[in-house]
Order: sequence, then structure tokens, then C-alpha cells
Amino acid sequence: MQNFPLGREVVWGVIPAYDLLLECFWPLLRSALWWDGICSQFDTGKGWVTSQHSYTRVKLTARALLQSNAKLLNKYIEHTYENTNIYSLWSVDSCVEHMSLWFVTVGEAHEEKMKKLKELNVKLKRKKERLPDNFDFEYYWFGIENMLASDLFQVLLKVMSLLYNTLDMFSGQNRINLVTNLMLSNFFNLFCHWCPEVRTYFQLLLIYKLLRAERQNLPCFTDGKVVREYNTGISHKSGRFGLQKANNSMTYTDERSFERRMAVFDATANSSEQDDEHLLIDIMLCSKIDSYVRMCLENDPSIPEQNRVYVNPALVQYANLLEKYYSGINSKSNETLVTLAHRMIESSTNPYLN
Repeated sequence: MQNFPLGREVVWGVIPAYDLLLECFWPLLRSALWWDGICSQFDTGKGWVTSQHSYTRVKLTARALLQSNAKLLNKYIEHTYENTNIYSLWSVDSCVEHMSLWFVTVGEAHEEKMKKLKELNVKLKRKKERLPDNFDFEYYWFGIENMLASDLFQVLLKVMSLLYNTLDMFSGQNRINLVTNLMLSNFFNLFCHWCPEVRTYFQLLLIYKLLRAERQNLPCFTDGKVVREYNTGISHKSGRFGLQKANNSMTYTDERSFERRMAVFDATANSSEQDDEHLLIDIMLCSKIDSYVRMCLENDPSIPEQNRVYVNPALVQYANLLEKYYSGINSKSNETLVTLAHRMIESSTNPYLN
């Protein structure tokens, strides 16, 4: 395998005993997932995996297999979902942690492959997708949607943490499907959730992750209106994030000239086909975000009654986060953008995720 040409797909099915190896490994993986998500909290377990030591060995083996063959990702997701009790916070926590691990493993393997291709001066007509071409989005979203329907705010925080950390891996139609499904079924329930932490996490997704170009170069027409009308400069109860008072001289998307906003389109003349695709998706997603935010600004009667009472607090939080985002963009400081978002989303600094 060491002499196999880079850039060529390995046909794993023709390797002697490879399928047999996998069939022997799946019960081990299922046992490890079940032990970590259900049994470990009671320090008991039945099956092949009954201790932290055996669990760790199986997890390392699982990572090695997935690194060598990213097309196994669907099976990993399937076994992870099948060994998750959606009504148990402990089990959902284990599910999200393993899902993050699988996606990170696939992403690392992709980056390593691209690095080797670059070192060998191998030119690709189009950048390879970070997710395998057989990725089953429908099944992946089935699990995410079920967890987003939970009444436990801790589960919602965990799922949005997963989306925040893995959304960069989605591109093309998978990215469109993920964002469309997230917005269509869950926007008001998450944007206007009773829990400030849930609202913050979802709004961080809207501001920092859903769009890949800078917002001031995109038609996010409601941004300026939200900031001017709702940015109070007052920290919320969960305001350890230290949001500052708005800068009156700040310029937002709707205040910039048509020529300034359209400059991004001219820049694509010398960009790659994939960059063009990302930009076009950004523009489409901007209109979706604006539509939902405008409904909140107008207190649209179609907003579910249980969420309507939280529209104003949600817009205040959104305005503060937007102001922080534009402050970072205008000051040309990447640190502001990166540290703010990651400090809010990292489980190590958020007591609700520990």
C-alpha cells in the first residue's frame, strides 16, 4: 500500500479479508459505543467492552480504520446512532463526542492527503470534498433532527456544538441541505428559545459558520437594522461574554454602496470554480437568514406562540453578537472573531456542556 499512487482511489473491497475484518470489528465498535454511552456511568457492562482500557483500544482502532478509508463514515454514524438513547443526556453526550471524533478523523485524513499531493506537485482539476462522495446526508440529518427536537436544553447545546465544529466540512449540495433543514424546521425554536445559551449558540452559527464570505460583502440586509434598533450595549445574565456598547460610526451591510457589495462578484473572475460555488451558496443562504430575521423584526404572527415572547431578547442578543462581529471585521483583527466565537462554543469553558 505504501507504493499506491496518491490521488487514486483504493478499492478496499478487492483487498483479501478486508470485508471480513470489518464484519468482525463492527460488534466491537457497537459494544464500545454502548458501554461509553450507557454502561460507563454505572461502571458496569456486558459484552466485549467492559472497561475504559478496552474502550480506548477499540476507539483507537476505529480511528485508524476511518483514517485509511473515509467511506466507512456512514457505517460509523449508523452504529453511533443505533447505540444512542435520545432520552439520556449521558448517552447523547457520548453520541455527539463520537460524531465529532469521526468527522475530525475524516477531516484530518483529507488534510494529510492534500498535503502529500501538494508536496508532490500533483494538480487537481477541482479540490476534493472533505466528506466522502458516498456520504449519506439523509441518515445523518435524521439523527441531528431527532436530537434538535429534544426538550433538554443541554442536548440542544451539544448538537449545536457539533454543528459548529463540523459545518466547515460540508460543501455543495450537502451544505445547502444542512442549512436549509436547520432553518426550515428549527429557526424560531432555536433563535427564540427560552434559554439564552441556546439562543447564543444558534446565533453564533448564523453569524460565524453558515456564511463563508465576510458578511459586509454579502446582502445581509437586516444586519444594520437589527444592530441600530436592538444593540443596548448591556450584557445579559449569561453575559460573561462581555459584549460592548455599539460603535455609532460602524458601517453595516445595508449602508454600503451597491458597488462595494458587488466587488466580491468581480473578485471571483480569477477564483476557482469551488470558490464561486461557495459564494453563490452564501448569497442564497443570506436571503433565507434575512427572511427569518425580518419576520422577527416585524413580529410576524406565524412565529409560534411559545417563541414569540422571546423575540425581543433574542434580537438584543443577536444585535450584540453582530456588533462584535463587525467590530472585528472593521478593525481587521482576526483574534476578535475567532476567540469570541470559540470561547462561547468550547465545552471546556461552558459549564452547561461539562
